Amino acid sequence: MNASTLPLYPLVLANVPATLVQVLEQEGISHVWQTDVPRGGRLVVSGDAPHKQVARAGQTVINLAAWPDDARRALVDLADHSSVPQAWVLGRLAPREEVASHDRRRLRELVAAALRASIEGAGGIWLKLSAFPAGYQTVFNFRFDHDAYFRQHTLATLAAIRGHEGATSHYVCASTHAIAADFWPLLSGLDVGSHGYRHHTYADFAQNRRNLERGIATLRAHGVEPQGFVAPHGRWRPELQQALEVLGITHSSEFSLAYDDLPWFTSPHTLQLPIHPVCLGIMLDAASRCGASRQEAVEATAEHFVAHATAQAAAREPILLYGHPDGRLGRHPEVLHTLLRSIESTRGVWEVSLSTLAAWWRARRQVCWSATPLSEGAWSITVGQRPRDWNLAWELWRGNQRAEIADPATSTFHLDHLRWEPATPRISFAPRHRVRQGWKASLRRALDWERVTPVHELSAAGWRGSMKRWLRTVKP
Repeated sequence: MNASTLPLYPLVLANVPATLVQVLEQEGISHVWQTDVPRGGRLVVSGDAPHKQVARAGQTVINLAAWPDDARRALVDLADHSSVPQAWVLGRLAPREEVASHDRRRLRELVAAALRASIEGAGGIWLKLSAFPAGYQTVFNFRFDHDAYFRQHTLATLAAIRGHEGATSHYVCASTHAIAADFWPLLSGLDVGSHGYRHHTYADFAQNRRNLERGIATLRAHGVEPQGFVAPHGRWRPELQQALEVLGITHSSEFSLAYDDLPWFTSPHTLQLPIHPVCLGIMLDAASRCGASRQEAVEATAEHFVAHATAQAAAREPILLYGHPDGRLGRHPEVLHTLLRSIESTRGVWEVSLSTLAAWWRARRQVCWSATPLSEGAWSITVGQRPRDWNLAWELWRGNQRAEIADPATSTFHLDHLRWEPATPRISFAPRHRVRQGWKASLRRALDWERVTPVHELSAAGWRGSMKRWLRTVKP
């Protein structure tokens, strides 16, 4: 069998790092493991030593060792789940937040560019399953973290999103809303998830598990079946991930793990939905530090949201933003009004809840497809397994131009007969620089210091728990 009779996709993987598989799933590149499908397609992507024989007749090896240094380093950095305080520069405001140490979207793009160069160098084409269902160019969701309850602010927030409720998701801190009987009916018909019971992410698996279980139980006691979870303060920890897996949480969103990227699976069952970290709250904090007015922070936030949404839509990447009703968006709903007007005027936006987005991403992950050359410039796509509730589309890239291919069970196309359009260069809204921490902040971080949890609920297990409990007792 020669190369022309083998499909180009799916790619065949032989001993590659998990981070490459993660990028393939994000990009929508069809792939199989060589151990599962020994024959496979024409291209074998190998992480083995260059001299090791991994290809069969008609196959070509793409060896990761031959990739550029930045792409190979990106595969390593994608496995780094650390976070650091960082800052943006937005006019004269410099909002700060603890976010992922690496811009994972940039790393993904480096890996994808190296893979694309390898595939095209082997005579193939860069073809991938679209990140969104057919007919959409981007997705929009605004996430509300309900940290505290002020009825007038909640009502103002809900009034501001009227007509766009399906594009919102609401995550409730249970301890601050448990006795607010008038709050829960307001969530009827909305996408609601857990924000934990206490507003803290612990450096302890058992405490995280109890916090999640208690938060979920409280929501259920008020007639709400929570969908997904977001960690307080956006803090991700391995100890939190353990709890998510044990409790079967389907999706979560923590910008200290990832931001402004396509969704990806942090475990076989838990999907991470990266969100933009800048919100009105940290803009107000930035205004306070530099002596700017509250109104300046409000206007700058609305302007930033619109700029970010416009850039993400142009790059065909998700528009996932967040904020808080209490004291912030509920007090300044004009931020939402400005943003939603911009979304309404943007073409191809899929307005959707995070739960629905997660369901789509899981269905997309299961799509099995192949692409085979027929003749010069002619190709066919065959879908072996497709989701029942979604229409699919593929993106084909040639140079800096892209074309979309629709979703029949078998699609035959010719490169010269497609409608090509130039790709828009992406604009990054990653933070500008890291924030240097003093010794007190570093100590608080090491101790997992907080005053949210009552002393009697603190775990005494481990040195952190014992030290924190002792300090909270002697200095209440």
